[in-house]
This record gives sequence, C-alpha cells and structure tokens, in this order.
Amino acid sequence: MVNIKSFSFMKKLFLPLLFVALFVIFTPQKSHAVNWMMIQGTEQRAIKKGKKTPFLRVWGFVQPQFVYQSNGAYAPFKGNFGGTGPDENVGNGHSSFLIRRARIGARGAISDRISYFFLTEFGDNGFTRRNGASNPGRTQSVAVLTDATVTVRILGDMLYLRMGQLKLPFGIDGFQGIPAWTFASESEVTAQMLLRPNRNWAADTGIGAARLIGAYRDIGAMLFGEAKVGPGKIGYGVGVFNGNNVNQQDDNQNKDIIGKVQYDMKIGKLIVEVGGSFAFGKHTQLILNYRRLGAELEVKYGPFGVRGEYIVGADEQTAARQLSTGAKEINDRGFYAMGWYYIIPKTLHFLVRYDQFVADNEANQSEDYVNRLTFGLNFHFFKQNKFIFNYEKVLRDTFTKTGGVSYRDGDDIFHAQFIFIFG
Repeated sequence: MVNIKSFSFMKKLFLPLLFVALFVIFTPQKSHAVNWMMIQGTEQRAIKKGKKTPFLRVWGFVQPQFVYQSNGAYAPFKGNFGGTGPDENVGNGHSSFLIRRARIGARGAISDRISYFFLTEFGDNGFTRRNGASNPGRTQSVAVLTDATVTVRILGDMLYLRMGQLKLPFGIDGFQGIPAWTFASESEVTAQMLLRPNRNWAADTGIGAARLIGAYRDIGAMLFGEAKVGPGKIGYGVGVFNGNNVNQQDDNQNKDIIGKVQYDMKIGKLIVEVGGSFAFGKHTQLILNYRRLGAELEVKYGPFGVRGEYIVGADEQTAARQLSTGAKEINDRGFYAMGWYYIIPKTLHFLVRYDQFVADNEANQSEDYVNRLTFGLNFHFFKQNKFIFNYEKVLRDTFTKTGGVSYRDGDDIFHAQFIFIFG
C-alpha cells in the first residue's frame, strides 16, 4: 500500500482539485487547454482546422545545448560519462556543447480515419546511450526508434485506438511533446518515477541504459478520446503495455495498465485543466508489482500561469529485502510546482520551478530527498522555435550522498538550449 503520509497528502490534495473541477464544470464557457492524448500522433487533430491532413509530412527537431555543471560524483555531463580524464575528479566542474536531442520522422493520414506517426532519436542523452562492452559508463550513442504508431478513429472524437510504440498517458511533465517543454529537463520526480519506471533498477545491473530509461514510452495499445461535458471537455485514455520499455518484446505474461483523465475549459481569460493518472503493473525482470498515482492542475490567466503535479509510487520488494527491511514495498513520492509570466507576449517569458523527490531508502529505513529550484528565461523567436536558459539550484540532496543514482547530480547546473523545429 501507499504509505500513510503519501495517502494523507493525496486526500488533502483531492478536495481542492474536486472544488476546482466542480467550479469549472458549472461555469459556462468553451474548452481551451492542451490535450496531449488527442494531439500526439492523431494527425487529423494536429493540422489546423479546415486544412487537409497530408499523406506524408517529414517532421522533427534539433536541440543543441551548452551545459555547465559543478563537480560531482554522479554528474551525467561531467567528463566523458565515466572516464578517467584530467577533469574527472577535480573541483572545477565541467562544461560542454552537445546535441541533447535530434529527432526526425514521418507523419500523415492514410484516410480521414487512419493516421500514422514515426519518429527516430539521435543525440546525446540517457535514452540514446548504451553501456559499453567492458565499461559500465554509458559510452556509446546510437540511433533509437522512439515512436511508431497507427491511430484509428472509431467514433468521432469520442473514441480512438492507437497501437505501436507510443507515449504513456500519465501526467503532463513527461507526456507533453518535447517542443512544448519550457525547461531543459523534466522535474526530478518525473525523471525518477516515470522516465526510470523500474524502482528496483539495481537488479538490472549490466543490462544497459535502454532497460533503465523508458523515455515515457512502451509498446502496446491505447483507447482514448474526448467528450463535451458541461461547458468544457473531458479527455480520457487507457492503455495496455508490455511493461518492458522501448523497442523490446515482453518477456513475461504480465501487462501494465496505464491511464489518464483530464477536464479542461476556458472561463474568459482563465484557462483551467485538472486531471489524474494511474499506472499498475509488474516490473519485468523480477516480476514485482508496482503502482503510480498522479494528480495535476494547470491554470493560465493572460500572461500568467501555474502548474503542479504530485506523484506517489509503491514498488514491491524481493523476498530477501522484505525479510531484511520488514517492509513489503518501497514508497516514493514527489511533486513540482511552477509558475511563469510572459514579459513580452508570445516572445519572452520568465519561469520558476520548485521540485522535490522523496525516495524510500529501504536499506537505512529512512528517506532520501532531492529538492531543486530552477529559474528559466525563454525567448520565442518563431512559433515553437526558442532559446531556453535554465539555472538549477540544489537546495537539498541526500539521494546521491547515500549512493543512489540520480539522472541529474546534486550539483548546480546551467543549461542554454536551442529548440529548432522543422516540418
């Protein structure tokens, strides 16, 4: 079960979200928020209303980036990913230019009911890197298939079927399209509980980064759609997935069930979206049960906006761990809260995000914390093409100090990222 503190917090969070939902349901106006279930891979919805969806459209984006990170034992941008260079263990940090992501793909519609989406990933990140044959550091970058889906419209906008390798319908932070990201990196709770879905990652030693980082994707099938409810719209989706991450067949008889529901609407200049997500399944290698529950809220008013998500998770332990720790499950939790203001409408906006990840340290029967404060400045020069400047300030990090592996280290980091979208 989810631990008492997490459950109590979820109850406290549920009531405000319920009041917001009731408020927006009974306030008459039109829906005007982003439903990523309907947009990503559903080509009839991705093209502006009134325009015919093309049979073939080449599309992609490139993210060149400059990064500076102060020195630390787990810093992913430090040195050459686990090598022994002269900068590896000294206190002068590390700076580098890199291609964080480079994706190219094809998308289009076969008919007014059937569309397809195909995308490949290049670049230099945890998803594209593989373990070397003799070096535990991630030293080799390769091209990876990220998305390959066919979507069939069954009943208007109320019901679609999508099959293939696709984004998992959970939350906003990891589920939204990367060109829409306003920070260079996701929140720590999203990275640790969704990007790395297997909390018992230590049992996967030597298998490689592909097993550890799922890129918020899996192979399976999802039913989804949206319907008008009151003055707004409710979006919903639920899928059945292998639970073995990307580009791999299932290797057990179990499947993961992942779903999301959201309600969104516009009230004058006020745009509100409230939703929840769930994930249930078994981690592949040791056939251990896991759960993820999430709640989200986003509010926009003119140049101002706020968004927050809270995620709790429970991961079954092995029999040996249960015997040594006296606990059946590992219970993690975390949240992020962010706000923004457009200094120049649609051109320049300032952002700030606070995020926290609390990991159950079963070995010490305690909790490890990662608390970060990120400041951002985004300059939009043409549509979604933009420059992102981020400074991540570490407020607290006991996670790396106790030997945990964090996707980003417990040292301050500066990002300067350019997103160029084509097609």
